[in-house]
Amino acid sequence: MKKAELIHNSKGHVIFQIEYIEADDYVVAQWFGFVNEIGISKQAFSLIIDYLHHYKCRALLHNSHQQVGPWPKLDAWLQDTWLPELAQTNLRYFAHVHSKNAFTQSSARTILKAIDSRIQLQYFYYAPAAETWLVERGHSTPISRGLFNTVLYNFWSALPVFS
Repeated sequence: MKKAELIHNSKGHVIFQIEYIEADDYVVAQWFGFVNEIGISKQAFSLIIDYLHHYKCRALLHNSHQQVGPWPKLDAWLQDTWLPELAQTNLRYFAHVHSKNAFTQSSARTILKAIDSRIQLQYFYYAPAAETWLVERGHSTPISRGLFNTVLYNFWSALPVFS
């Protein structure tokens, strides 16, 4: 299995990227743009399961910050198929970075309500805060390094997160 993969939509645009961060032993899954193709979306979600199984990871950074719009009619499939499969992995820490889009945020919260109770789920609005949360649990070190990212993190982490 590759340590990083991209999934493109039918127009050739990257809509999903997944990467195993070996040094810190976690998976980063990122969504981009308007995700509106059911089959391709299922492929991406299934790839998350594959990576978690293959690398036996206990931590996932699921980043929807650059996604626009809700997932395409996947609510039932995600709740009935994907979440039970997710519960069969070693995952224990799920850091979800919300999209800037209110509809996407609402969709994610509705779906993730049904997550297995053994998985600790936390919502974020910015990836550096999610990375820090994973660091505090001993599962990674921040990817976003440098003064600029530190300043951004300090600013955004002071904002309230509504769960």
